[in-house]
Amino acid sequence: MTARRWGTAAEIAGTVAVAAGAGWAVYRERATVAEGLRVLAARTEPGWVIACFGAQCLSMVFFALLQQRLLKAGGARLTAGWLLSTAYLANGVAIAVPVIGSGMATAYTYHQLRERRVDPVIAQASLALAGVASTVTFAAVVAAAALASGSPPAAASAACSALTGLIILAAGLVALRSPAGRSRLQRLASRLLSVAQKILRRPRGDPAQTVRAALDRLSLFRLGPATVGLAFIWGLLNWAADACCLILSVKAIGMPVPWDGVLLAWSAGQGAASFSPTPGGIGVVEVAMTAALAAAGLRPADALAAVLLYRIVSFKTGFTLAWLTERTVSHRRCGRRQDVRGAQEGTTNA
Repeated sequence: MTARRWGTAAEIAGTVAVAAGAGWAVYRERATVAEGLRVLAARTEPGWVIACFGAQCLSMVFFALLQQRLLKAGGARLTAGWLLSTAYLANGVAIAVPVIGSGMATAYTYHQLRERRVDPVIAQASLALAGVASTVTFAAVVAAAALASGSPPAAASAACSALTGLIILAAGLVALRSPAGRSRLQRLASRLLSVAQKILRRPRGDPAQTVRAALDRLSLFRLGPATVGLAFIWGLLNWAADACCLILSVKAIGMPVPWDGVLLAWSAGQGAASFSPTPGGIGVVEVAMTAALAAAGLRPADALAAVLLYRIVSFKTGFTLAWLTERTVSHRRCGRRQDVRGAQEGTTNA
């Protein structure tokens, strides 16, 4: 059996194992699940639910603004509305496909950027920088959550992760601006690319020339302190708005917010979603967030009701807007094709 088949078999086995474990956990706590569903149906306040949807929409808007700022630094000017629609569709892909969903979402976004004639190196670098900004800001939120919950060691660990990301990014930017640093960076990247070519058989061409051309284009990025600072602000607001959705979900079921543990519960859910082999982390995220909220002081049934509302809003917002965006884009493309055909027919008749 080839390595790819072994990998596929392992992924399937992991998904089945996680799904079975989640199913067993739900069965064992079926009384709590039933009570949580009753709480969700009986006590949910519509006004707070609308606020939850608003927080989720703001989260996506901030992410689109993050991408727009980084693309603008590379000379690509795209509207925030177009980037928002692309982000929603990519988010739908990431949620629907387990394990590799985030990679597929990134590939989809890259393809869309290329269709808009964005330079491939600029597109790849912008997506990579957006990922770095999201990772670092998420670590900062986790550090704040750990500090609020009274866990200084965890807060220090998360803060170190965020600081490490910033140092690596700063070192890369400094190396690009320094002739000596750029030379060392070019040699390192050429060696890594050469190894990748031997394994993947791509990309073709001389590694040194490919890396030199990429670095020349990357030097066009205007990543000054203002651009980097604003990018990290948008990234932080993106995560903060998503965390606010969970806070508002707790308020929506009429329960006081456990401020010393709600951010930690949100962080646990995000971490579980990142490593879960099930689509969107279904079954795994709910267990992790419910347990964390219950540990913070909420009754298990109330915690489950809040988590279910948060998850429903997250999925519904993403999938609904993704579907509407896809339909709108499809109609526009059909309209443009009909206009072209009409113009061609008119020219022929003339």
